[in-house]
Amino acid sequence: PLLLVFSVLIVPALFVRDSVASSTLLFVDFPLFCAATLSMLSFYAVSQRAVRGNWTSQFFLIPAVMAVGIGLSVNNTLAVIGALTKRPAKFVRTPKYGVVQPGDQWLTKSYRSSSLAQPMVEVLLGFYFTAALIYAALAGFFVTLPFFFLFQSGFLYAGFQSLLQQRRWSSFFLRTQIAGD
Repeated sequence: PLLLVFSVLIVPALFVRDSVASSTLLFVDFPLFCAATLSMLSFYAVSQRAVRGNWTSQFFLIPAVMAVGIGLSVNNTLAVIGALTKRPAKFVRTPKYGVVQPGDQWLTKSYRSSSLAQPMVEVLLGFYFTAALIYAALAGFFVTLPFFFLFQSGFLYAGFQSLLQQRRWSSFFLRTQIAGD
C-alpha cells in the first residue's frame, strides 16, 4: 500500500521541486535516494546470490524485477486491504486456467480473471506515469526519468498482460462454446 501511495504522490512532488531551493532538495533527496536505491539493490543482489550463486550475471535484471514489483502494487494493496478487513479473498494474480474437467490441460488455456477494474487501474497508472515522463523531460528533471520509466513500464506491463490474458481466455471460451454446440 505504501508503494502505491508513493506512486500517486511522486508526480505532484515534481511541482513542489520548482519552488524549493536546490540545496534543500539535495539535503533531502540524496539521502532518501541512497537509502531506497541501495537497499533495493542489496536485497536483489543478496537474493540472487543465494539462489544462483553467481549474482553478478543476474544484476542487469534488477530494473525489470523492480518494475514488475511496482506493477503488482495495486494487486498487493487490494490483498492487504482484504486481510485488514478480514474479507476472505483469493489471490487473483495466480493464473486461473479453468481446468475443471478431468481431461482438461492448463497448457491449452490462458489466464483468466473475473474483473477488469484492477488491470484498468494499472493501465491508468501507467498512463499517469507516461504524462509524468513527458512533464519531467520538458521541465528538465532528467534524473527522475529512469524512475518514472520503471513505474510506467511496471504498471503498463501488469495491466496490459492481465487484459491480454483475459482477452485470450474469452476468445478461447467462445471458440470452445461454439465448437461444442
